[in-house]
Amino acid sequence: YETALTPGANYNQRTRDFGASGEINYDFGSATLTSITAYREFKNKSAQDADFNKIDLLKRSDANRKFQTFSQEARLQGNAFNDRLDYLVGGYFSRETLRTDDNLTYGADFERYYNTQFAAFGPNLLQSFATTIGYVPPAGQSLLNGTGIVQGGFFKQKSTNYAFFTHNVISIIPDKVLLTLGLRHTNERKELESVFLTNNNFCGALRRFTGSLGPLAALRPTVTSVACIINNTPGPGFAAGSAGTERKESEFTGTAVLSVKPVDEVLVYGSYSRGYKAGGFNLDTSALNGLAPSPTNLQFAQEIVNAFEIGGKLDLREFKLNAALFYQKFDDFQLNTFNGINFEVANIEGCSVNLGGLDRDLIAGNSACTAKKKPGLIAKGVELEAFFFPTDNFTFTSGITYTDTRYASQLAGLNGVSLAPTLFQLPGQLLSNSSKYVVTSSAAWTPKINETLSALLYFDMRYSSALNTGSDLDFEKIQAGFVVANARVGLYGKNRIWGIELWAQNLFNEVYQQVAADAPLQGSGTLRAVQRGLSASSSQVFVTFPAEPRTFGVTVRTKF
Repeated sequence: YETALTPGANYNQRTRDFGASGEINYDFGSATLTSITAYREFKNKSAQDADFNKIDLLKRSDANRKFQTFSQEARLQGNAFNDRLDYLVGGYFSRETLRTDDNLTYGADFERYYNTQFAAFGPNLLQSFATTIGYVPPAGQSLLNGTGIVQGGFFKQKSTNYAFFTHNVISIIPDKVLLTLGLRHTNERKELESVFLTNNNFCGALRRFTGSLGPLAALRPTVTSVACIINNTPGPGFAAGSAGTERKESEFTGTAVLSVKPVDEVLVYGSYSRGYKAGGFNLDTSALNGLAPSPTNLQFAQEIVNAFEIGGKLDLREFKLNAALFYQKFDDFQLNTFNGINFEVANIEGCSVNLGGLDRDLIAGNSACTAKKKPGLIAKGVELEAFFFPTDNFTFTSGITYTDTRYASQLAGLNGVSLAPTLFQLPGQLLSNSSKYVVTSSAAWTPKINETLSALLYFDMRYSSALNTGSDLDFEKIQAGFVVANARVGLYGKNRIWGIELWAQNLFNEVYQQVAADAPLQGSGTLRAVQRGLSASSSQVFVTFPAEPRTFGVTVRTKF
């Protein structure tokens, strides 16, 4: 990979993370009452060369995030009916406050860079637009350079969650046939408050202008998109309690598992579970309508998954084997896409009728689904896992998973609205960061050296087949298959009262990308759009977030 950074850019990072928790248990004899209380606080302040390039297009000098979370859980667990029922009932409460702010601004080279992109229309197209619409920057301020989000603005989200749950294992035939039933009812409430402070007034002036632009009219959409890359959101913001600033959700989730042991060495099972991921607000002004912002622009819905699994387990003295088939359906799948500048959140739904390819083009708003919705994402596959114990101090494991996690062939957004054109590659394709094949293996040898010393030799590896690391599935973001290996060598005292270990992560220094994204403001398009005849060319530059290189170290352990 090539690295390009703006000279003198600020990369300051400061993080503070602390918390405390306490657990109390009371034994009633036939049941145990447990109470867990916890508090956690996380604060991060960061600066960034936000254009990821040598020229100064975007910068972020002081962005802040702060989480404060309190949680309380109480549960009662015990046995009844002569141990035929193992039950657990409980309740959970949490309160989280999140405050975030940003100060993304245009860099010192922004206007010069974009004027060169439009050189065919004159030496200073941006200034020509400003003159035509009668916009004059305030004294001491450039047209765009140095403008953007001003410190003092913020998003604040309060989340209140409470739930009641039960998990029960019923011995229909003790040690032979077990039925597991679990149920949880969750209530989630999120409240939003925000203040908007920006000085990118040229963007606002362009949006509000209703007069004639003459020969510049055809370029207005392009120039407006350039000037409004940092959204000039009209203030003052959204007051707490105002319309659209509150979300309430109430969902049941649960599981049911039937397991049977026909013989002591074999177990077979079938299961169903329903999962829930809360909705919320995208705390980013880029998601707002620039002329008439509404908190509903920021909302995304909860995600629901219905999962089915059948499998079996073989347990012999020196060998174990686990096998499973699984099938999962996701409704309103939450997709978070980094567009190079901001994060965009969308719910993905499937459509029960053929959209005629309208969800696969670059035209906005033309692919709404008015028919019955379907799951937007389906995952299915098989998993095999084996364990070998040839001697008391040697263990070998191996596993393979085949997963096909694929979007529906016809896609729409929440409530059937059209998805953004940037997601035109999703229909019928594999989910990002989802390998079809994953192979793992490990070997551990723990020999005794003498009566007081023992050793450890450990090695593991993981192979992942090719995957796409971009949420929008651009062809250029595909990562080829790769292998990551780790190793550890240790020496221990009697009963492992002390130990010293030498370890290495990513032992062979495999270079691979975890996430790829469009470089902000540096080109446009993707190869697939050209291949499908949707655009004439692609000039987009891409940035990647590589995985950690080889790291190694020493760990010393002791017991008191």
